[in-house]
Amino acid sequence: MKPHGYAISNRASSGPAQRSRPSSVRRRGFTLVEMAMSTVMLAAAMTITVQLLGWMTLERRAVQRRSVAIQEAANAMEHLTSLGWEDVTDELGRTIELSTSARETLPDAELKVDVAAQGVEEGSKRVTITIRWRGRSGVLEKPVRLTSWIYQVKRGHP
Repeated sequence: MKPHGYAISNRASSGPAQRSRPSSVRRRGFTLVEMAMSTVMLAAAMTITVQLLGWMTLERRAVQRRSVAIQEAANAMEHLTSLGWEDVTDELGRTIELSTSARETLPDAELKVDVAAQGVEEGSKRVTITIRWRGRSGVLEKPVRLTSWIYQVKRGHP
């Protein structure tokens, strides 16, 4: 005799008799395994998102520092090239300092100005400005270098 609504399997098995659900009963809701899997996937997605946001913040800060260094080098070069040819010397280059905001933004920043008159064309000077600073890990970042040539104005020429 069959119990009402259930079928007993006649297959040989080592365990107790298996019962199957009647076909008219539908499953509702989520199983515990489905909930656990969705929780694990959500946690993994959140972890990846937080790490990605942290990485983007570090990259944005590095780009900002490089932009400040480029602007500072451009300002120093503009100052030097606005002076007379005779006034642009290594001694003057040693007196140029980074601005207060650049010193605050660039950790352990170093500004170096090199004025070279030898090895270049007669009546010209090569001016190179280099700015270096330490990155987040304490290692020196790739420097920002800006080079310009200043020419002596010859008398009688515009």
